Amino acid sequence: MVDLAPLTAPDASGLPPALVMVAGYDVLRDEGIQYAHRLAQAGTPVTLVEYSGMVHGFIGMAGALEAARQALAQVADAVGRALAG
Repeated sequence: MVDLAPLTAPDASGLPPALVMVAGYDVLRDEGIQYAHRLAQAGTPVTLVEYSGMVHGFIGMAGALEAARQALAQVADAVGRALAG
């Protein structure tokens, strides 16, 4: 069996800059925060953003939630900066 979980990868160095977003009411919140800290400890530039009042998958609710629209804008900005090099 192959373990593909980023949090348990043997080496977190040499990765590109990362934007890690977590929702306050998400069962995966703590793992996301741990992953962001692991990236930072490995020297990877990382931005950690927590949407404290949101649930898992909130970003897909941009039609109804301002927080989701803000999160999508952050993702678009991060991707734009990465592509601009």
